[in-house]
Amino acid sequence: MRKSPVVRLVLPPRARPETARPALNRYRLHVTARESNAAALSVHDQTLSFPVLEWRGAFARRLLDSNPLSPRDLANGTHGLDKSDLQKLALAAVSIAMSSRPHTHRAQTHREGADIRARAELALSLRLKRLRIRIPAFHSRVARLLFRYPGKHLLREDAVGMTALEYPSIDRPRIESLLDDLVRWRVIQRIEAGIETGKEHVFYDIDTTPHLHLYRSQTGELDDAPDTGVLRID
Repeated sequence: MRKSPVVRLVLPPRARPETARPALNRYRLHVTARESNAAALSVHDQTLSFPVLEWRGAFARRLLDSNPLSPRDLANGTHGLDKSDLQKLALAAVSIAMSSRPHTHRAQTHREGADIRARAELALSLRLKRLRIRIPAFHSRVARLLFRYPGKHLLREDAVGMTALEYPSIDRPRIESLLDDLVRWRVIQRIEAGIETGKEHVFYDIDTTPHLHLYRSQTGELDDAPDTGVLRID
């Protein structure tokens, strides 16, 4: 019996890429640095379509001078970042923030953070008890993040970004849905300001009692209006 000839197909070796550095598409670092302390850095998440980190002024200048990344990545302009670069940048910012607090021991800082979390937990439990409701566990975690800032009015972008940093596996639509649920259950309240100027801002306030707010259209800040006295608006 005659055997069929064997044909061996030899393929050319696959061309190796010029660089092994992965495509940096998800995070974009925007750097603006001028003389003196004029500097600004922001990190934008391309997938979730919102800024996750931002620094300005003297703090941004100190962060640039600490050289957490390569000089190419810290030059003026827009640069791609991978996850490890983002972590380096965030850790450098935390280190600078810790060092800028004079005469503060690490254990004391840890106790202060624990006290803030404990007060937020207590305030939330009292709120839920007054409302006579129970909310899902993950809603409670998000609410505790907001309750760490009593007396402050958090912008929607800040609340979403803060939650995304704490729970990176949760996408933006899910976070917004959680915040809307907390508003609907009257755990927090939603405030819309600046509609008449065409620069609408959405704030969240953990104080749900009826009270007036003062919105500064020039700066986009929202504060509680004083209960007594004369309110002067220049």
